[in-house]
Amino acid sequence: MLLDLMTLRLFVAVYEEQTLTRAAARENISLSALSKRISDLEKSLGTPLFQRARNRLDPTLTADALARHVRRVLADLGQIEAELADFAAGVKGRVRIWSNAWAILQYLPRDLAAFMASHPLVRIELQESLSPAIVEAVAENAADIGVFAGDVAAPGLLVLPYRADRLVVVMPAGHALAALESVRLDDMVQHDIIGPKQGSAIDRLLIGAAGPLGLQPRIRVAGTEAVCSMAAAGLGIGLVPGALAARYQRVLGIHVRPLDAPWAARHLRLCTGPLDRLTPAGRQLLRHLQQGAAPA
Repeated sequence: MLLDLMTLRLFVAVYEEQTLTRAAARENISLSALSKRISDLEKSLGTPLFQRARNRLDPTLTADALARHVRRVLADLGQIEAELADFAAGVKGRVRIWSNAWAILQYLPRDLAAFMASHPLVRIELQESLSPAIVEAVAENAADIGVFAGDVAAPGLLVLPYRADRLVVVMPAGHALAALESVRLDDMVQHDIIGPKQGSAIDRLLIGAAGPLGLQPRIRVAGTEAVCSMAAAGLGIGLVPGALAARYQRVLGIHVRPLDAPWAARHLRLCTGPLDRLTPAGRQLLRHLQQGAAPA
């Protein structure tokens, strides 16, 4: 016995209207087509559903029982359709973001808060990682949107600008380099260096620019706060994004000087796979992040 949804909807209409004429008008179907549907349903069930009177159709006990079940099924179906419509419209959904620590600390909190305030049913899963791993995660569909820094190759991905900043040199109060208006890499190699996490975007910049100078970090730590804390403790000097350095300068009492190097300008970028692979919620979030992409 096969019960299709269209026939069940028509049955409920006949059950409630108690005439074929009113049910046909309600469901916008011809009277003959509706009559055949009900007749076929009765044959499929092997029992009559209505007693034909002169001006109406009286439901049988079988029809009463069937109506209870069909109404429940149609109500559940309506909820399913409404929820799926929310997903299709981007009102509901899940978006997986992989980002480096710089974006998580400085830019994403405010941008995501604004998006989630207007999309309260969208769930965002945010994971911190290094830029090469971020690009790889998006390429392998382990992440929907990536936020990365540096010139990491992203073949096959859509790459868009997000934010920009400049690297600065942080140092303890009273450090010799604090007397300079800006600091060059040549100046830095004469002092103890607080290195970034190996494989990070800043680490790759240092390796590329300072390799011939023989720069060897005295200590390595992960994250801007850790570099600034180490500098405040007198363990050396380090490179961090300027906007984040300003956050820790007053609290830790460190000095901050611009880095005089063409590669000091850093750019955060968004990356994603083909747009048709993104959910509607993912596409809306990507547009939101692009709209907020005002370079510093």
